[in-house]
Order: sequence, then C-alpha cells, then structure tokens
Amino acid sequence: MDDWSFDVFGLNEAGENHSLKYIGYELLQRYDVITKFKVQTPILEAFLLKLEEGYSKHKNPYHNLVHAADVCQTTHHIMSQSGLAVSIFPSSTLDPGDPSPSPSPSPLPKYS
Repeated sequence: MDDWSFDVFGLNEAGENHSLKYIGYELLQRYDVITKFKVQTPILEAFLLKLEEGYSKHKNPYHNLVHAADVCQTTHHIMSQSGLAVSIFPSSTLDPGDPSPSPSPSPLPKYS
C-alpha cells in the first residue's frame, strides 16, 4: 500500500476481484475514519461492495474497480509521502516522523 510500485492487479487477483473493497477498507482504517465516525464493519463492507458493483456495471475496460483502487492507493501514497495526509487527518495512524503508516488490522489479501 505504501510503495509507488504497489501491484493493484496482484491485489485484485489475490482478493478475488475485490481490490477496491480492500484498498477502501485499509485506507479508511489508516485515516481513522472508521473509528471517528463509528462505522460498523458490515455496513462499510456493504458500501464498498456497492461501489465495486457500480464500477463493474458497465464493464468499462479502463474505468473499473481496479482503476478506482489504483487511484485511491496512488493518492494515499502521494499524500503520505508529502505529509499532506497528517495535515488533513491528524488523528490517523500515520506518524509524521515515520514515512510508513502503522500496521492496520484490516486483512489485505496476501499476494506475490
């Protein structure tokens, strides 16, 4: 998640075509949105699955759920490396003295 060369296609394959769900959950966890707004996990998962469904509805070969996951991850990388993330989300698990965020309990699928 924290590398410029993050393999969103590998994540999508390992996550059984749910890369947007996993990236979305991971980022909302890291930026403390889930805790701050007391979002219940089943509701969040249903929301993320609906987002994926919407991206898959028209079977667009480019603007699809993998592209959305890639844009989210890339935006996270730029924000975390520039320090912007800590400015916007001061209560996040991102430590301004540490370029990599604290580990999150969200279960990103393992892939190589």
